[in-house]
Amino acid sequence: MEKVILEEMKQRIVRRISAIEGDINEYKEKFNDDYEKFLVWYAEDLYKCKLMHRHYSSLLTTIEIGGLFSLKEALRHTVEHFSDDILYGTLRRSSTNNFANITHVLELEVKQKIVRSFASFLREIAVLENKKQ
Repeated sequence: MEKVILEEMKQRIVRRISAIEGDINEYKEKFNDDYEKFLVWYAEDLYKCKLMHRHYSSLLTTIEIGGLFSLKEALRHTVEHFSDDILYGTLRRSSTNNFANITHVLELEVKQKIVRSFASFLREIAVLENKKQ
């Protein structure tokens, strides 16, 4: 049953990665077509997509290398760690670099999405495990 759960989760994550990669490719086209327009309208979205891609890719690596326990632990750890960052971390950076301040907020937005998504994965795994019993 563990293999079935891992395969199901892998398929879901691969679909998410594929969708994110599609968005990244669209943003790259916009970048190449009109950089100034891209910078004003799409730069933040591309940055967030790249962060999301990194987190989902890391999760996919965990599935490929570890077992179900490793997957659940990675999901749990990320949800816990990112929730702490969101709840107890600073909402604003006080850097002299304005872009560093902006990216901090974007990273928090991505962490919110990751927490919701990874918590949902944990619930889905629990449901699949319960079906086993």
